Amino acid sequence: MTITVAIPTLNRPGDMAAFMPTLASQTRLPDEFIVVDAGDPGALEEEMQRSLGETGITLKYLRSEKGLCIQRNVALDHAEGDIIFFFDDDVELEPEYIEKVMECFEM
Repeated sequence: MTITVAIPTLNRPGDMAAFMPTLASQTRLPDEFIVVDAGDPGALEEEMQRSLGETGITLKYLRSEKGLCIQRNVALDHAEGDIIFFFDDDVELEPEYIEKVMECFEM
């Protein structure tokens, strides 16, 4: 099964920067990472790509109008994973989070 992680965000680059190392250090990495940004234009896309480094995770950086439901639907429209994880932009994951959840789906 392929995995997508999606995060809607709005003017919270510090929170996104704190999230990125916890995504990149997962024991089971997602196949793609979707950021739906409704905030002020800036360098968030470049920062996210740099944070992913050599993980092999594909980044899809999308712009959207504000609204959590709108942004999540934009992510759904572009997601290619069989399983989609939606997180808030201030989440920090435990290293085995995705692995443990996927064990349930693979039973």
